[in-house]
Amino acid sequence: MSLLFLLLFMFGSQRIYGQLLSDKHLVNFSIPEISILDFEPNNLPIQFEFKPSVEAGGALQITSPEQTKWLNYTCGLNRESSPRNIYMQVANGELPEGVTLELTVGNAVGGRGMLGTPVGSVLLTEHAQLIITGIGGSYTGNGVNFGYPINYKVAISDYSKLIESSASNIQIMVTITD
Repeated sequence: MSLLFLLLFMFGSQRIYGQLLSDKHLVNFSIPEISILDFEPNNLPIQFEFKPSVEAGGALQITSPEQTKWLNYTCGLNRESSPRNIYMQVANGELPEGVTLELTVGNAVGGRGMLGTPVGSVLLTEHAQLIITGIGGSYTGNGVNFGYPINYKVAISDYSKLIESSASNIQIMVTITD
């Protein structure tokens, strides 16, 4: 037994040296600057139709006076970029006289990052209207029920300016800017 203690004492007080090996390797990251957006469901047009009253003295009836699309986007900024904003405006065509088109932008649903802040309601015109402000690196999710709900509401603002027409089309432009 004393031999065992002697061996433990001799080896326990000695330092044991081994080889220490290490290596390094690089990991590269590439994150793009990006700004893309679209509307869901699909890009089918929003359709508003005015129907005559069935009773004398009644107002025109608007079929589906409110319709909703979902604005989806992905945004990645570079170091020099400031937060982005989204604007909407009538790009081609004109709203029928006496008719207004109001947009109400709801809070974002889903997604991650610095999603920005909706401004609420605006009347759509040929001048760019700010609808979402302060967007940083973020994504909203894709599809219906993701992103920002945008409710389109048409109303007759001035009956005296209404003129019969078979069709009046407008194109709405959406822009994301620095």
